[in-house]
Amino acid sequence: MQDQKKNPRSIWYYYAIVFLVVTLIRWLVMPMIMSAQVKVTNYSEFINSVEAD
Repeated sequence: MQDQKKNPRSIWYYYAIVFLVVTLIRWLVMPMIMSAQVKVTNYSEFINSVEAD
């Protein structure tokens, strides 16, 4: 049997794909997660919103 060397270029394709996926996640998903903010309210509004559900 003859040992075949792995193509070193193929590992760079995997790195590029992973880099693009991570970049897209940071660009698209993270702003959606960070946009969720806490709303300041008083106790009666809180109770009304809890009882409404």
